[in-house]
Amino acid sequence: MSVGPLRRSIGALGLLALVPVAAMLVVGTLDPVDAAKRSLVTLIGLLVLGRLASWGVHAIASTVERGGTEPEGAGEAETAASPTATVNTAEAAQR
Repeated sequence: MSVGPLRRSIGALGLLALVPVAAMLVVGTLDPVDAAKRSLVTLIGLLVLGRLASWGVHAIASTVERGGTEPEGAGEAETAASPTATVNTAEAAQR
């Protein structure tokens, strides 16, 4: 099973977020215990961000899939103005 683009993006963001912690660890301004604490906080924050983004994408996708994005009555005006609307109406009347 392949990893989705959202997971890849969150993973890349996580690696970028850990770069300053790694740099401070290498320079010596941060000891290993504090670096581990900061990395853990970063990991938890990214997991929460990834979950929220996933829920948001699923909510948007389900809304679009159900067709709830267009206002009421918008489809009726468009159907009545289309050239096939009269043909479809005539066929429906014959049935």
